[in-house]
Amino acid sequence: ISLAPVEWTRFNISILEYSTAWVRVIALLLIGFGVGYPKQAKKTGELSVRIVNSIFTGMKTAATFFYRRINIWRNERSQVKALQRADRAAYEADQLAKSHTNATNTEPPPVEIQSTNNKPSTSKSRVKPDEVINSNHCCVSHSK
Repeated sequence: ISLAPVEWTRFNISILEYSTAWVRVIALLLIGFGVGYPKQAKKTGELSVRIVNSIFTGMKTAATFFYRRINIWRNERSQVKALQRADRAAYEADQLAKSHTNATNTEPPPVEIQSTNNKPSTSKSRVKPDEVINSNHCCVSHSK
């Protein structure tokens, strides 16, 4: 039906040729049904159109629903990403400010001139004078 008998090949049929042949067969059957039973073909045709129309309407509604949901999701995602970028920028700025503050507030400890007896000054410390270790005893070597 789809090809002339001379062009038939038994083992070398593509999917396109196969599907085209079946579409031709179905079209011929519908034409034969319409010619043979016109009233029944009209009722069946109207019912088929309503069914196909309902299917396409349902598909359109589902596609619209999913399109809207995807757009809402994309919008929410872009807002979340913007908030994350702003939060990250604020965090980095805060860390930079803290490091700058720490660098400017960190001063080297004041150097005090020690007295002539080589004992550390305890004037500004919380250490009691009797707890100060004498520096003369720290580096004693025990040689024989």
